[in-house]
Amino acid sequence: MPHHENRKRIKALHVTENATVEELVERLGASSYQARTLAEACRIFEEMLKRGSAVCLTLAGAMTPAGIGGYIADMIRRGFIDIVITTGANATHDTHFPLDTPITQGNPDSDDVELREEGIERVYDTYLDPSCLTALGEALYREFLPNWKMERETSSPAFYRELGKFLAAKAKPELRDTSFLIAASEFDVPVFTPAFGDSEIGMDCALFELDNPGKAPVVNPNLDVLELTALVFAAEKTGVIAVGGGSPKNFFTQTAPLLEEDIYMPDAMTGHEGHDYIIKITTDVPEYGGCSGATPSENISWKKLDPSILGTGEIVVHADATIALPVLFHYVTSRVKPREPKRLFTKIPEARRKLEEARAARRKRFGQKSYRIGVELDIEKNT
Repeated sequence: MPHHENRKRIKALHVTENATVEELVERLGASSYQARTLAEACRIFEEMLKRGSAVCLTLAGAMTPAGIGGYIADMIRRGFIDIVITTGANATHDTHFPLDTPITQGNPDSDDVELREEGIERVYDTYLDPSCLTALGEALYREFLPNWKMERETSSPAFYRELGKFLAAKAKPELRDTSFLIAASEFDVPVFTPAFGDSEIGMDCALFELDNPGKAPVVNPNLDVLELTALVFAAEKTGVIAVGGGSPKNFFTQTAPLLEEDIYMPDAMTGHEGHDYIIKITTDVPEYGGCSGATPSENISWKKLDPSILGTGEIVVHADATIALPVLFHYVTSRVKPREPKRLFTKIPEARRKLEEARAARRKRFGQKSYRIGVELDIEKNT
């Protein structure tokens, strides 16, 4: 159908007293530009939840210093977020709230030399008190890491699960709802960090290993890849809310081509052509080649998203996530009842077993090589 047909007429918008978030989003959707795309994102998230999708939040940028971790914790408790993939920095800064170390509003035009002399770290207009990273480092180095009881070689979800329990025990009762790591540990939501060493938490683990050779837990990235891929393999439908891009977004979306090219049989791909939904919130554009600017259509060429979602199950919102996420979360909270938590962390062992069985069957048929569209492969040679 031509794009100029069935157009909705834009009418003047008005302020009314005591408008609900649903009414606000309805008005945004009747407007233009990013107001309209944000309203569409709200619709897609609602559909994602009502259809029982496993929802993954991928988090790049400095979101938790702005307090967004509290929103994420709320969504986890409602069963609206089933997997979190984050930078190590967001996990690090999430800890400051339950540890009650100050993050304050600051001045983006500050003299950073003066801030350095005062021990204050700045994220644009946000200040981290000198005690923030110091308190975290002390807690990890003196208490958490020396008492590590799990397997030394671990995955990032297993590491963060234990850290969330530690933070919950250490925090004042009234601060336990401030941390998404605590909520994730309570509701068995796996938290992945693809670049684990790229953070204060990662550096503290490395420092502990330097001083105590052979004693620090080691996060194995292979375990992370396999555990996340297994969870996607076991899910009927999957959707992602991608804040920015970077390794968090790609780490989730790359599971789709891995499954298609190395796990599924080619004749069993119907219904498994990629992830089913994507809501992307970014301030980047595609022209510069970065992951945060890549369009859903480009992701389809990589087999990361199901082609059928174009125009219905995907949207890119070009906006500050500290504005867009609260609207998105408040909207679905008003429209969708809390879901029973999927508790995917507890399902990792069984999902891994099924993934291993599928890979073994694939290798038996095709050998070590992947079966890719556009690449000739002598199937009979490998059977």
